[in-house]
Amino acid sequence: MLVEIAAGIEAVQDGRIHIEKINAPFLYTLKASGEEFGAGINHAIERGWLELRERRDLCAVAENRSRLTWSPV
Repeated sequence: MLVEIAAGIEAVQDGRIHIEKINAPFLYTLKASGEEFGAGINHAIERGWLELRERRDLCAVAENRSRLTWSPV
């Protein structure tokens, strides 16, 4: 679900999205925990769906947005 949230957010610059735009709906709409958010972000980075940039407040969505589909491991 985290990746679906990220895919629906409009990028602000260079394909980047503010990480809090993913964080807020994940925590408050889905009622997830901070630990679940962290695990989800790490999993998305490991799978190549998101990239954490040098400024840790921004994520870059994978260049090919069609890759942003959830599939079980």
